[in-house]
Amino acid sequence: MGRVRSFLRWMAVSATALALGLVITDPGAAQSVSGVPDPPQAERPRTTFVGLGTGLGLGTMRVGNDGESATGLLLTGQFAVGRGAARTWVMEVTGQAFKIPNPVREEEYRAVSFMVRRAFGSGPFIAPGLGIDYRKWSGPDPWEPSDLGLTLGLNLGLVIPVSERLHALPELSLQVSHIETEGSVSGRLVSLRVTLLRASR
Repeated sequence: MGRVRSFLRWMAVSATALALGLVITDPGAAQSVSGVPDPPQAERPRTTFVGLGTGLGLGTMRVGNDGESATGLLLTGQFAVGRGAARTWVMEVTGQAFKIPNPVREEEYRAVSFMVRRAFGSGPFIAPGLGIDYRKWSGPDPWEPSDLGLTLGLNLGLVIPVSERLHALPELSLQVSHIETEGSVSGRLVSLRVTLLRASR
C-alpha cells in the first residue's frame, strides 16, 4: 500500500507540473523550430508520425466495491497523421509490463491496448480515444486464459519540439476498460508517459 501511495504522490506532482505547462504555454504563440510563426492549419503540409515511448502506470481492477492495484512499466508505440506538427488521428498500442491482481480471485492479468485517438492541438493537446484491450490471465485460478474488452481513454499532454522533425510528448493518460458486466468488473490504468515522435513528410 505504501508503494501505491508514493506512486500517487509522484503522479500528483507530475500532473501538476504538466498542467502548469499547459496553462503557461500559449497555443497562439506556437512557432516552428526556425522561429518563424507556423502557417494556418489548412496551409500546412500533410505529415505522418511514428513514435515509441515508455511510462509508469498505476493499474486497478475492480469487482463491485472491491479493488486491487499494482504499479509498473508501460511501453507504447504510435502511428499518426496530421498537418505540420499537429497530429489529427493517432493509432496507439500500449503494452503493460506488470500484472494487475483480481481482488476476489487468485488470478491476475497483463494487457495490451489497441486504441484510435482524435488529437486536438499542436502544442498543448487533448486526445480522447476508443479501443480494445487484450488481456492475458495467469495465477493459481484464472477464469479463462485470455479475453477482449472495450476501453476508453483520454490523454492530456504537450508537444515539445526537439528538432525540426523530432518531438517529445509528455502525457498524462487515463484508460477505463470493461471486463465483465456481471459483478461490475472493470479495469483502470492511470499513467505518466513520454513518447519520442518522428515526423516524415
